[in-house]
Amino acid sequence: MRTARVLVTGAGAPGTRGTLFSLKQGALDDRVKLSLFGADVEPENIPNGFFERKFALPLPESQTYLDQLQSVLQDNSIDVILPQTTRELLILSAAKSTFYTPCVVAETTAIASAIDKARVTEIFSRMNLGAPKFHVANSMEQLESALDDLGFPQTDVVVKITDSSGGRGVRIVSSRRPTYSEFASEKPNGLYITKGDLFDALEFADQFPKLLVTESLEGPEVSVDAYIGESGAIAIPRTRDTIRTGISTRTSLFIDKSLSERTLAGARAIGLTGVFGFQFMRGPDGFSVIECNPRVQGSMVASLMTGNNLIWMAVRDALELEGAFNIIYDWQPGTFRRSWGGSLTIRGKDYLI
Repeated sequence: MRTARVLVTGAGAPGTRGTLFSLKQGALDDRVKLSLFGADVEPENIPNGFFERKFALPLPESQTYLDQLQSVLQDNSIDVILPQTTRELLILSAAKSTFYTPCVVAETTAIASAIDKARVTEIFSRMNLGAPKFHVANSMEQLESALDDLGFPQTDVVVKITDSSGGRGVRIVSSRRPTYSEFASEKPNGLYITKGDLFDALEFADQFPKLLVTESLEGPEVSVDAYIGESGAIAIPRTRDTIRTGISTRTSLFIDKSLSERTLAGARAIGLTGVFGFQFMRGPDGFSVIECNPRVQGSMVASLMTGNNLIWMAVRDALELEGAFNIIYDWQPGTFRRSWGGSLTIRGKDYLI
């Protein structure tokens, strides 16, 4: 029986349990004996009972990150690295040729384009694949002009730092004041900002960030989980029905062949391979791209309901397992609901709750 020792980085992320379930199901289907190892900047956030061993790694920007990662790989005979956080992708992609251990990450140029929200929007716009009206601003003057052109203050406008991730560096610039009903019944989300507060915040930046400035689309928001590799290519759309702290807690699969085809066309133009995802927002002219996640997405386990195990497909490519996986292109809609849980240790014994 083939064995596989997989290191999952960012193992403290909320979507880790779904990632591990996908890996275990794939290994079972391929008759692979799987051993799982987890690494995170904060290893105390890694759930107990899921990994053979847990490791602390420094921030990817640290000068010791690659050395410590290499030690973990060698000391534990790791066969594949599966990264889960965006901030480490460029570093891992640039360094993967120096590792003996394969890493599930695309080429450096593709990663650089994928994590640049402005670049992704430009590609989708140029190829008529669905993009919002947008400007790129590199100064206060350009930001002011972009807001005016997109109809502010009569309409809301979205501003994003182009290389931000996880909902960071994103605000909706609005002049609308909340009603009493909104104040009394809705939880604050910190997404809305006034023009004055935005400009004040930017004054404190050491260097003016590259900003993507777009029209504000009404939604709903959807994710598309995708894979391009030895087994072929597939893109699976799902609605983000309920979102908490940027995580889909209820997501429903649906079939939209046009959206799937446009996702794969955009991904190929960027140069993506392996497992990755895109997020779109519905506007008056259909779905428009809002960002790319060139890695495992938090609720990607939902794709298993189609009969396709996208995460395992990418890992088995890295393992160079013989034979292609049979991709299923016709599936029935389904819904994935995330339930919060945790782990605790009592007198040296681990419990899952």
